[in-house]
Amino acid sequence: MIERLARQDVPPWAAGTQGREQELYPKLNDEEIGIVRSYAEERRFAAGDYLWQRGDVSPFYLMLDGDVEVLRVEADGEHVIIAHGAGRYVGEIPSMTGANALVAGRAVTDVHALYVKPDDLRQLIATEADLGEKILLSFILRRMRMIAANLGNVTLIAATETPEGGDLQRFLSRNGLPFEVLHPKRDAEVVEQRLGHVPQELPVLLCSNETLVRPTHRQVAENLGFTAQFDCGVTYDLVVIGSGPAGMAAAVYGASEGLSVLVLERCAPGGQAGSSSRIENYMGFPTGISGQALMGRAYLQAQKFGATVAVARELKTLEIGNPLHKLRLDGGDLVHAKALVIASGAVYRQPAIEGLAESGGVHYGASHVEGELCRGRDVAIVGGGNSAGQAAVYLSQRARNVHILVRGNGLGHSMSDYLIQRIERIPNVFLHTHSEVDAVEGGKVLDEVVRHAVPESVAAHEDVHVAGAL
Repeated sequence: MIERLARQDVPPWAAGTQGREQELYPKLNDEEIGIVRSYAEERRFAAGDYLWQRGDVSPFYLMLDGDVEVLRVEADGEHVIIAHGAGRYVGEIPSMTGANALVAGRAVTDVHALYVKPDDLRQLIATEADLGEKILLSFILRRMRMIAANLGNVTLIAATETPEGGDLQRFLSRNGLPFEVLHPKRDAEVVEQRLGHVPQELPVLLCSNETLVRPTHRQVAENLGFTAQFDCGVTYDLVVIGSGPAGMAAAVYGASEGLSVLVLERCAPGGQAGSSSRIENYMGFPTGISGQALMGRAYLQAQKFGATVAVARELKTLEIGNPLHKLRLDGGDLVHAKALVIASGAVYRQPAIEGLAESGGVHYGASHVEGELCRGRDVAIVGGGNSAGQAAVYLSQRARNVHILVRGNGLGHSMSDYLIQRIERIPNVFLHTHSEVDAVEGGKVLDEVVRHAVPESVAAHEDVHVAGAL
């Protein structure tokens, strides 16, 4: 198996597939093959034939006879990732949804295989509990390995410390896509080799044979084929607006009861929870879990039961009706629904801080992306809730120093005790009480945070110098 190392660190939630080859690439026994056969149709290919190309609908093939190699397709040719023989199957997460494949597949020898359509594959996974669990786990691990080894042939050229570059990097990461990042200055030589020049307009996304300049989220989703296709002529039993924990839970419960469910999400599944570096006070996860991993599993669970999740689609107008509600989406598509769940989530409060809107390096979460941007720098976190505590613990492993600024006299009234105890033992985390931020200074990179003491009777102003994120 040939793997390519990514140019950036592996997200924590995508690591850990080493030594799990039996789960990644299980070989089915005769009984399991018989189950798959009841959902499948037989297909045959001659040696050298492509079973699918990159950009086609991601398939599920179970080999009865012959070998198939999975290929990474790049400008310099095709590279073998892995080969599958009799009893093994090809496919991963997009095979459940009909989304585009990021790799290709070619017959090494004459091949006799079972092909399962996406709808039938979801039914198999939902109905055949033991086999479905085995297949679904392999899909999760395969996507993790693709992300860790950057096997999707998607390249983002961007200064990720800027708002535009950081936004596109977060969008790709939050949607679980394998990609690499090239900085226009640090990686100028590599960029010039790929494009023949260093682009002036950024960010640029290279995907397959296309170059997207300053693309929107929807353009990226449609080009890479991971936004769901849905029929506007269908009346859905339930439309869920927003795919955070509440929205995704509604989708799982509705779809598991046999309802036709459409989820509309303008950015990425997971909502605010998806951007959390670590969640430890959620029932059922005693060792903690990242928000991305938690919501990624919820996303798969909803799809397993047949929910359609439309990423990078935004609701523009809503007309409440009886019996049907009308939803007009971006692009003009009209959707009808019998019932609605509006789970549009949190709206971040924009504090009245001078220079906030104009400065780069200002973020509203602490995911893996923000952690990499803050590596070796000083960071200021404004606020003392659990999200701030989780961010401080996570960023302290990457940043030089982490400053927590709160208006109160401590963290006890707003943060869980386990986080407070952990923060107190981290040497590079500093708590600044009775502090309120007046202004931030800097251009594309944040240089300085100006704060004043609270209460107002304290007139002295202090400068906290940072070179990272707020």
